[in-house]
Amino acid sequence: MHPTQIQVTDTVTSQRVPGTPATADATGAADAVRTVLLAAASYLSEHGWNQDELYAHTHSASPAACTVGALSMVCYGYPAEVPAFNVTHPGFQDFDAALFHLDCYVTETFGYRVGGVLGFNDTPGRTAADVLAMLRDATSWVPGPAWANVPRCDCGDRMLLDTEEPYCVTGDEWHNDLYVGRFFTCRTCGQDEFVGATDPDDRATVLAAFREWVLQRPHEGDPHVAGTCDDCDVCGRYCFCTADVTCVLHSESDDTCSAWFTPGQPSSGTAAGAALGGAE
Repeated sequence: MHPTQIQVTDTVTSQRVPGTPATADATGAADAVRTVLLAAASYLSEHGWNQDELYAHTHSASPAACTVGALSMVCYGYPAEVPAFNVTHPGFQDFDAALFHLDCYVTETFGYRVGGVLGFNDTPGRTAADVLAMLRDATSWVPGPAWANVPRCDCGDRMLLDTEEPYCVTGDEWHNDLYVGRFFTCRTCGQDEFVGATDPDDRATVLAAFREWVLQRPHEGDPHVAGTCDDCDVCGRYCFCTADVTCVLHSESDDTCSAWFTPGQPSSGTAAGAALGGAE
């Protein structure tokens, strides 16, 4: 697909505040990250925005660029072929921190299915104004505990929340407790990794997100009420119990421990099950 090059007329300016600590505070991103994001917006305003390729062309010293390409230009000063692996350049730390911040912001704001910054940039129908607004808004966003332990892949690239199965809630029958966390996947090599949620508020966030994700799973066979079909894989893997109805997963279980082995909610009737919305 040919890259889409659009000249941007909206201009953004940036200025580093001397002496400001390079740490996130209640007003937004870390100062160094904020500076890079605003500089990237200014670059796009001046040189143009691009889709589907990092740069519209590389024979220019200042080519039109996508969002990640703009980060590369302002951090490295030239169109790096693989910006995420330009680890020996003095500007790599600024690039890496800004890209990580944007990936987390886009995922939390627009959903894991977007696919991070690159996915946001290349979405059909996306406009240059959308990208500039995203960059500006990201400068005032403060990462929560969910983004404190995002893993880095063995290949060196950052991982993103998995777009197919982002959340995991599995039971530990011996401790009558839940393993709650997220699945991350490397966009470069495909390696994945589970990261547990330990902060109480973050655990609650993951539990709610997992429940929503389960309810959105496509069911198999003839149309039916979720949790009622013996021949549906989703009904057989996840709990859909309500206060009045026992789902097929639990109606087929003779004891409450068996459900701990399913990759979904624990048995209804337990404290953990009630916390997930199961019947008491």
